[in-house]
Amino acid sequence: MHATSHIQERCKTLKKNRNPINKWQNQIDNIWGTGLAKQGVNNGGMNILGNVPNGSILEKWNFNKEWLNQAIARGDAIRVTANPLDINNVFNTLSGINSSAFSNINNLKSYLLSLSPDKVNQLGFYGREIRHLFQNGYIFNSATNQFIK
Repeated sequence: MHATSHIQERCKTLKKNRNPINKWQNQIDNIWGTGLAKQGVNNGGMNILGNVPNGSILEKWNFNKEWLNQAIARGDAIRVTANPLDINNVFNTLSGINSSAFSNINNLKSYLLSLSPDKVNQLGFYGREIRHLFQNGYIFNSATNQFIK
């Protein structure tokens, strides 16, 4: 099943706010087109980050982080549609990154939480989201592909 239709069906069934994070690669238009997506509280639908402002990486991340913090404050489950154990999904630049940290989710959590500032700068937005969820007490449930608290 395509990721978009899977999320759509789960939202209808659960009647809860769904917050998908991913490396979107041009999928966002398909998700907005389902009619289930909006930015913010959206019970029975998807809460998707939209309209990221132009600016520096830090400005974009701060906008993204605020959206994620709102979901965290509500205690929302965060659904992932990209594998967090794929190093290429997490880091933009792999120079000096320990690939053995991607052997399991607990190793990844420890590694991401111990990153030096220069290594944090190598994270893509998806990697920053994962790290931020770990920093805020979320755990990853591989059976449901969700970060939950």
